[in-house]
Amino acid sequence: MLHPDRHFQLKKEDSPQELARLLTTQRWGLCQGFQNGMYLYLNDALEEDLRHEYVIIKDLGNGNGRQLTSINFGWAQVETAEQIIRLVANGVYDCLSQYYSPLLLNLETDN
Repeated sequence: MLHPDRHFQLKKEDSPQELARLLTTQRWGLCQGFQNGMYLYLNDALEEDLRHEYVIIKDLGNGNGRQLTSINFGWAQVETAEQIIRLVANGVYDCLSQYYSPLLLNLETDN
């Protein structure tokens, strides 16, 4: 995660298909994040004008999390992004967390 001190505004999105659409077809502010179940997709881009790189975090509760991977959804098709989101939701990426340090997250939720 490039920006661990960034404060993120979370939007809850339970539908993998809708989350995929949001991540691939729209540009979001640098402090935007999404929650899908216990997984967070946080905008980790360097600038707002660049294709957005999202760090995927497993939410461990109480503001704690562990990074799983980072993906540039700005270049992905909606269908590909949805497949990735479904794999994440099914725990396929959880094993990658061993390579990253625990994170203390600055989160606020919209809903």
